[in-house]
Amino acid sequence: MVLEAHEAYLSAEQDSQIVKMAPVALEEAKESLEETERLAQKGTTREELEHSVYMTKQRVLIAKQKANLNTAEQAVENAHEERRELLIESRGREADKARKDADLAQRRAEELSKQIEELGARKTDRGVVLTLGDVLFEVNKSELSTAGMRVVNKVNAFLAKYPTYNILVEGHTDSTGSEVSNQALSERRANSVRDALVNRGTSMSRISTEVFGELRPIEDNATHEGRRQNRRVEVVFSDEQGKFIE
Repeated sequence: MVLEAHEAYLSAEQDSQIVKMAPVALEEAKESLEETERLAQKGTTREELEHSVYMTKQRVLIAKQKANLNTAEQAVENAHEERRELLIESRGREADKARKDADLAQRRAEELSKQIEELGARKTDRGVVLTLGDVLFEVNKSELSTAGMRVVNKVNAFLAKYPTYNILVEGHTDSTGSEVSNQALSERRANSVRDALVNRGTSMSRISTEVFGELRPIEDNATHEGRRQNRRVEVVFSDEQGKFIE
């Protein structure tokens, strides 16, 4: 994860346009990278580290956008001295469009972040992930509890608002019981989430399911708390183009 943040910042640091046109934003990206490295060295939680890596990448993206915007505005200023009035007007429109596009992208990003926060999801190197823990299902069953249905309703509302996004529903269990029974339970729970969404209007074509059973624990199955956290369904959200991070 930290390597990804390094690579993102290095690509910006080696971009002469960003260095020249967005030095402040680039410095902020560097500070974010240093914070990520500090967290990695300190041995922080995976969730905090993933969030820090994500923020570093976002700072790099902002620096790139800022450089593009400043370049367009600089082009307008140069055109005022170098080009005919018609060309100046044309570049002015380009800069205005770039500014409006940047403002629109910023507003959309802020709104999306707000929606993700309201979902209770987290940003990871796999994209946005929402975890439905064991307490959101009936005990040892695949049926969603009342609280689980509330979460599904939020996911359904998100997908209705953002029709280009798709989701991958993954079923996981702890290692209690046989591998076959764990595989079956995780499959039923993943399907339960999928079916609940379809019943609320989400197209089946936007939902994929994958079953892991006990194969992908996130905590130690030797403890009660570890087993509780391993019993989960994870909803992985695609990007705006409907593609998942490989």
